[in-house]
Amino acid sequence: MKNNPPVAIQLYSVRQELAADFRGTLQKLHDIGYRAVELAFFYGGLKPDELAALLHKLQLSACGIYEQTANLCKEDAEVYQYAAKLNCKYLTMGFSLKDLEEQFSECQKMLLKAIQTAAGHGLKICYHAHAHEFQVPAGSNRSFLERLLQDTPGLLFEADTAWIKAGNPQSNIPDFLQAHTAIIPLLHLKDLNSDGKITELGNGTIDFPAILNNLSPTVEYLIYEQDYSSIGAMQSATVSFQYLSNLLNQQAK
Repeated sequence: MKNNPPVAIQLYSVRQELAADFRGTLQKLHDIGYRAVELAFFYGGLKPDELAALLHKLQLSACGIYEQTANLCKEDAEVYQYAAKLNCKYLTMGFSLKDLEEQFSECQKMLLKAIQTAAGHGLKICYHAHAHEFQVPAGSNRSFLERLLQDTPGLLFEADTAWIKAGNPQSNIPDFLQAHTAIIPLLHLKDLNSDGKITELGNGTIDFPAILNNLSPTVEYLIYEQDYSSIGAMQSATVSFQYLSNLLNQQAK
């Protein structure tokens, strides 16, 4: 294994738990073993300096913040205050299929504005793709994702293993990641079972040993995300962290 980046969790995975007990849930994530978090819209009612102090106390760094693209275009948007206090250099976003189909040019213009605005704060924008961006629109020989990544200067890519598989079932995930290696600082690790449903890491069909064995040195964080759970979000987070931690330890030998 060429790279051994920190393991983070996308906090959307435990959104209900955070809403009920923000501080306590972050403490539990630390106790499980996570040392970084990716935020998404919700800051627990804390001001930027308060959240920064809490994460510092819990030894959790902020690897990214997911935000609405329109907000990323605003110089004085609150997200930039949080990013500054949290020492977070990556902001992530995405577009709906409806927006891409009906107003692709406007989406790209907005994205360019967001990149420019973020750069003024010393930050980078990563596009977080779901399955729908792999669709090829009528009259084009490139997918929405290819057009965004290839035609938007300064854009980085937050790839997601499950959405790569769901969006292009025939794809080889390690090869896909290698083809985009120069622009992937953040990698979402998500598993799918044989029915295409999201499950805990190691319980599905995605070949994580192959992905990690071919991991690019440009990847700065491995980010676990599970959109829903049948065993409880915290239990899923525990199972997935243990699987990933064991796998990383094996491949480091």
